[in-house]
Amino acid sequence: MAGDRKALDRLTWLVEAATETFTWPEAIHPRLAGGCMGDGHHGWAAADFLSFVRTMLVREVVSGGDPPGLSLCSMLPDGWSGQSLEVHDAPTSFGPISFAVRWHGDRPALLWDLRLRDLSRAGAVRITAPGLDPSWSTREQRGEALLAAGS
Repeated sequence: MAGDRKALDRLTWLVEAATETFTWPEAIHPRLAGGCMGDGHHGWAAADFLSFVRTMLVREVVSGGDPPGLSLCSMLPDGWSGQSLEVHDAPTSFGPISFAVRWHGDRPALLWDLRLRDLSRAGAVRITAPGLDPSWSTREQRGEALLAAGS
C-alpha cells in the first residue's frame, strides 16, 4: 500500500513457491524452499495471496486525509506493462467496480464502471490509477481515459 516495489519481488516469489494447484504450505523452509509446517494446502496462505493481489489491483482509500476513493492498479509488475487486464465486479465498500486496461502503444487506456451502493455519493468517490498514471484521477462513476505513457 505504501508503493514499495519490493512487494512485487515478494509476489514473484510467492508465485514461484506455489504448488501446481496454486496453494502453499503454512510455512516454507528458507533454505530448502519446501513446506515445513502445517498442511500442504494451507487455506489462509491462499487467502493471503488473493488479498495481496486484490490490494494491488483494487485498494480502498477511506482515511488518511485523502478523499474517499478507489486506487486501481496501485502497482503493476514490470512484465504486465503492455498486457491487457480486466477485473469484474470487485466488491468495495462503495459498491462493485469493474475495470479494464488496454494499451495503445506505450499508453494505457483505463475503462471503469463503479456501481455505487449509495447514489448520494455520486461525484464524491475519487478513482485513481497510480501504477498506470500517478497524475490521473476522476470522480466519474464510469468512463474511459487514455492515460500518460511511461508511468
